[in-house]
Amino acid sequence: AMIVSEDFTRESMFDAIKKRHAYGATDNIILDFQAETAGGERYIMGDIINSDSDQAPTLNIKAIGTDRIKQLVIVKNQQIIYERRPNADSVTLRYRDADF
Repeated sequence: AMIVSEDFTRESMFDAIKKRHAYGATDNIILDFQAETAGGERYIMGDIINSDSDQAPTLNIKAIGTDRIKQLVIVKNQQIIYERRPNADSVTLRYRDADF
């Protein structure tokens, strides 16, 4: 399990878990996942986006693996909506859902 917290204190880590600022990985994989709304507000993984916009947020994703990244998948409502096989040490992606 990976936790995205402000610092390494016990309080900060528990706060991050409560806010769902966490993800699971099979190795020491770094994942920076942010969403940006049309109004410019930024959210990190686990945040709830409250926006009055009818426009989909832009997903900004950066993944760094311990070896070459074989596959990156975005899932929405239990359906794969984006898939990429970069075969690279890191991946940077900006994605906006066309069917928002």
